[in-house]
Amino acid sequence: MASFRGTKGSTSEHQLRHREQQKELRCPPVMDKDIPENADTLKPIEGLDAVEINTLLMESVTTPFPEQGIFKNLEILDLPELYPLCALSYEVQMDFLKFRHKQPDFDKILARSRETKHDITPWPELKLHPDQHLQSLKPHQVDDAASIVERAFDGWKHTFLSNETGMGKTRAYLAAIVLHQRELEKQAKAGVPGVKFLPSLILTSSSTLDQTAKEARAEFLHLNVFVFHGTPNKGVKVISVEELVGLLNRTISNSDKPENENIVVLSTYSTWSSRTKGTAAKNAHFELLVADDAHTINTIRGTHHRMLRTLQWRKLVWVPGLYQEQYDPYTNKTQFSEGITVGIFTEHYLSTNLSFIKLKDIYEESGRKSRLWMVHPNIFKAAGDDLGWGKKAVDLLVQPIFSVMQIRRTMYTKHTLPDGIKAYSAIDQFSSTVVVEECNFDCWQPYAATVELMGKEHSKVLFGQNSESDFFAAYGEVILNLSEHRKGVLTSFDWRNHEVLNPNNPILFGTVDEVKKISKLLKSPTVTQRENNDETAALPAVCGVERVDLLLENDYTCGLSLLFHLIEKTELIGPPVERATYTTWICGYSPVMTRALDLAWKYCKEGKERLLVYVDDAWIQCIVVGLFVMAGFKVGTVRASDTRRSKIIDKWNERSSSLEILVIDVDSMLDGVNIHTNCTKGLLLNWLIDPKRMLHVIGSLVRIGQQNPVMFHILKTKNTYYDNLERICCTKWAIQLSTEINLPEWMTGEVREICVFEWIKTSWHQSFNRYAWVVEHDVRGHDIEYHSSDMIRLGHVFSLAAKLIIGHPEDWEFWVDSMPVLVQACHRMMESFDTPGEIEGYLSRTPEELRDGFIGLFELAIGLADSDMKDEGIAERCKKIRGGVDARAKP
Repeated sequence: MASFRGTKGSTSEHQLRHREQQKELRCPPVMDKDIPENADTLKPIEGLDAVEINTLLMESVTTPFPEQGIFKNLEILDLPELYPLCALSYEVQMDFLKFRHKQPDFDKILARSRETKHDITPWPELKLHPDQHLQSLKPHQVDDAASIVERAFDGWKHTFLSNETGMGKTRAYLAAIVLHQRELEKQAKAGVPGVKFLPSLILTSSSTLDQTAKEARAEFLHLNVFVFHGTPNKGVKVISVEELVGLLNRTISNSDKPENENIVVLSTYSTWSSRTKGTAAKNAHFELLVADDAHTINTIRGTHHRMLRTLQWRKLVWVPGLYQEQYDPYTNKTQFSEGITVGIFTEHYLSTNLSFIKLKDIYEESGRKSRLWMVHPNIFKAAGDDLGWGKKAVDLLVQPIFSVMQIRRTMYTKHTLPDGIKAYSAIDQFSSTVVVEECNFDCWQPYAATVELMGKEHSKVLFGQNSESDFFAAYGEVILNLSEHRKGVLTSFDWRNHEVLNPNNPILFGTVDEVKKISKLLKSPTVTQRENNDETAALPAVCGVERVDLLLENDYTCGLSLLFHLIEKTELIGPPVERATYTTWICGYSPVMTRALDLAWKYCKEGKERLLVYVDDAWIQCIVVGLFVMAGFKVGTVRASDTRRSKIIDKWNERSSSLEILVIDVDSMLDGVNIHTNCTKGLLLNWLIDPKRMLHVIGSLVRIGQQNPVMFHILKTKNTYYDNLERICCTKWAIQLSTEINLPEWMTGEVREICVFEWIKTSWHQSFNRYAWVVEHDVRGHDIEYHSSDMIRLGHVFSLAAKLIIGHPEDWEFWVDSMPVLVQACHRMMESFDTPGEIEGYLSRTPEELRDGFIGLFELAIGLADSDMKDEGIAERCKKIRGGVDARAKP
């Protein structure tokens, strides 16, 4: 049997106290005969059993589309519709909640990581002119345009833009012209002497002239494009020789006018070569000369090449087609769309070009990777003679030249987005942004320390008799203590769940099965069915479940009234009666729900977009659904208990659907079902212990057919059990990534782990490199402070090391030799900085800048770490770290 608030003592005393407790919950009065005499002998329902029962009760009063049930119950109760939450009310409410939780400005933090140079709008918009409805640049086009400008102002006169066909080289160099003009204007305003504003000249082939002109005029409205060509295509306005000369003369005499930089003359090689002879145009000065289709200028002594040498320009951008990867120098004749190319290492060719025999030897010694014939013949011959045509010609000649002069990409070249994410340049591929947002518990409240302590206690018993290393290595069947795990998740999400788990004054007594059974019977559609139900008549008289059932009858809060009575045990206040008060009460003790509400308003109300929300617990799902519904959102939900999930998904996928938010339990995800067609924003409110499940959840929006960039937020509360979950998840993922990422073979041990965790950090926008957690846990176990100043500084130093290791592979011997004391050396480096922010400021620097500023400091730190090994305590610490590294490296 089950009872509501059982008490001890005589029957009369029990009945009296029982009525008092009904009054606390504002339940209808109960007759003495309805109170079971043996209620005082029943066990209270608490712990996860209480969570399970309360979940069942809350789910019983909601549907997959809960708003429909709320309207129906309001009509039954003859109550007016809940007044919508207006923007002003929301702002006041959110200001209070953010202040209470000391919530950082997450949007500002992310924006800092997305900042771009040269006044381009932040990624993923990437527009030169944000006030105009023009097509955005691709991330790699921004990188290429910025690189052209930076090289130009660093004094390099030549740049090769050698991207594969179809990657938008035209847009890249047109953007570079705009950015170059902006940099000159900044210099002029800063008082830099000698700044002149000159036009740019683009020379291309006749087959692409029309396309280039139209693209420039359609997408680069601030450029003043003049086409100089003999036979223009339809729709292209051209200028004559006389007009060209007059235009260029005016730019020379007014070189202090910034508008000159907007002038772009577009012509072909043959037109410019033939029609400017004997005219004043040959004396014109250009800021940028773009040699498009430069691979057609294939004769160094030809007319077009001589013309380029005689033109007066400050910077020259070569835009050839990317050399053909399939070219085989051993094949006599290789057929390409442009024609036939002979094999330079065939016997016939070598018999007449003896100097190429040495080139063949170098090609073979490099594993057929060195294509020295791409270098200018004069440079090639001079360097070859000086280097004795040895193998070093590859490293000392080709790589330095092309690393400085060439920008080269294919569709599958990996590049780094402004926020550190690695992506590829494939056409129409939209990169996703995943960002970990760490919320704060109210640090001035005593429960913050309690929740942190509880998280550590749950962590210590998570693996039961198994060790954590067994879990990472997947030795046998590692059984997690799922009860402790779930308790840790619940209390970290909302500390009031501790009261639900451990009630001071339990509400229900009996067994879980009895309560479930009776609750199901009480849900019969009509009173007559309840009274005539034989099974009900056969059961003992119960009042506990019935009282809760009456409490939830005609509920219009998605069951949140039950949560209120579970938490608030005073008669002085009743449940909230309007949206703003209810949402404030729900979020007041949950920083994660505060941020979730903030994002929901931003995306759904302000941005008119949809939001996909994932949770990993049915009880949390009930509360989150209630929050969004009470806040006035159109909500759908997919629960593990729902039998017709496909119907809910179909409603979500309807373009005309009014749904704004879909809340899904990760255990109820349907593999292969599309939920991304009308949604690009996602939230995960519970950190999962398995990285594959995390990636699966995130990947539900990043699928074929997605038409826009995806933004996915992983919300957590720091200094709670969530930190332990994140550490375990990232460690498990790092072990998997170590075999998947194409890192050099020399990267092993600590060096490899530092780099892999840095990859994870940039992929998920974590606040610092989580390898700091891993090595500190190796030494101190669960008694670590996850977000102390020392921990964050150590994580930032690991990021510095990773950037140096990856950015300068030529230093590999130094890092390999330092591996036994590398972590201790990073501790030494950490001591050089007083605050985490001081180190973080350096992380945005280029690999070259970092090497100039920090490689010497790391060398010094390595020396100090070597000396530290004389200390037994430090030596033992390093031994434990090495043991952890070896355990994670086991196959």
